[in-house]
Amino acid sequence: MTSVVVCTFNRCESLRDTLSSLGEQILKEGLELEIIVVDNNSSDRTPQVVEEAAKDSPWPMRYVFEKTQGLSHARNRGIRESHGEFLAFTDDDVLPDRGWVQALYEAFIDHSADCAGGKILPKWTESPPDWCLAEEVRAQLWAVLALLDRGEEMLVAETLNGSFLFGANMAFRKSVFEEVGFFNPALGRSGENLFSGDDTEMLRRALMSRKRVVYSPQAIVYHKVSPERLHIGYLRRWKFNVGLTSARIHPQPSRLVPAWLMRECLSNGLGACAAYVRGSRFMGIARELAFWSQAGRIVATISPRVKTNKE
Repeated sequence: MTSVVVCTFNRCESLRDTLSSLGEQILKEGLELEIIVVDNNSSDRTPQVVEEAAKDSPWPMRYVFEKTQGLSHARNRGIRESHGEFLAFTDDDVLPDRGWVQALYEAFIDHSADCAGGKILPKWTESPPDWCLAEEVRAQLWAVLALLDRGEEMLVAETLNGSFLFGANMAFRKSVFEEVGFFNPALGRSGENLFSGDDTEMLRRALMSRKRVVYSPQAIVYHKVSPERLHIGYLRRWKFNVGLTSARIHPQPSRLVPAWLMRECLSNGLGACAAYVRGSRFMGIARELAFWSQAGRIVATISPRVKTNKE
């Protein structure tokens, strides 16, 4: 059996679309599926939306309430509640392709994956501004929006790259959690904060334990991108928090900021200013976003560290 875990917080209308997409999954005969919706303290109509979706779902669907705030707490609750050998995770602002679960299952069976995932493509809710589509900005922007496209070939992770897959399209054998631990609740979203990294830290631990991590181009989901996430102020905040998270996952041996990090941060800050002055707006945005990420790492280096959790 495959268990799909959907963690949600105050996005009941968006969640409705996610559950509808999961109800349209096309599976080969004999493949069992269950859907677990973990409500992480929502104050909207989430319970009613899940109840309505469960009536129309061709697969068993369960509602679980997790009071402790935080995406990692919700994901860990989903792991405990699941009955499947394979656990697939997605978010309440994501629309899985009809072949998503089947593609993940085939990655486990046909390619001996311990962890599998695939493409996370944008579903723009409004036409994005021109700078969002510029090649200079793409790498920075796609990382912020947790979008991913590694091409049309099946790939196996060969380095300790925690960003090889992202949590909106990520699945594990349940046995992996028994061996390497659960998601780190000191990381990841909690309420309205913009912390991240629980998925990449979890994946990195799996890779360090020599687990086989596979990218399947057929495992596709579509991530809704709302207009507010394309404002430069939001992106600055997000990149700063990415830097905080990165430094906490990979802490320095002391609270002294490495010279290379200071140089890169200063270089990107000055480079952004110079690009804006020259009128190179796209390059300026790209350099500025890199600056904010490195600034976050500097701040986190001189602040208390977050330890890795193994529940």
